[in-house]
Amino acid sequence: MLVSINEVANRLKISNRAVQIKCKKQGVLKIGNQYQLTDEIAQRWYESEGKIKRSEQEVSRVDSYAKRKKTVSVEQPVMIYILLAVIIIFAGAFIFDLKQQNTTKDKIIIVKDSVHKIELKAINKQLDDSIQVINNLRLQNRILIRDTIRQFKP
Repeated sequence: MLVSINEVANRLKISNRAVQIKCKKQGVLKIGNQYQLTDEIAQRWYESEGKIKRSEQEVSRVDSYAKRKKTVSVEQPVMIYILLAVIIIFAGAFIFDLKQQNTTKDKIIIVKDSVHKIELKAINKQLDDSIQVINNLRLQNRILIRDTIRQFKP
């Protein structure tokens, strides 16, 4: 008797496509677009799946027992300490580099500030000189105006 791919997939708890691939690998006869799965073939697959699941259970039992019996080796904490030391060293180097950059920036700011102060003094001196020239010109203008007025007064 023939069995549908859906039935086999549901029973094996795999997809329809996985059943089709299994049919193709095992050379199950295909007529048209349907594999001719018989009860016998499906039964063999169920049994083989059961054996695989049982062997997987046994392996997992052995693994869990081994994990319970496993003791922490001395190498693991040492590796953790080494890793932590490396991380701390890198963090320290990074922080030191940031401090160096900040100090360099502070020095640059101080130098720029000094340069700006010198430039400001020079500009202030030029401004004072310009004000003195303007005052002298005003004074000369007053004198000229006074002299001109005296000439035209009878």
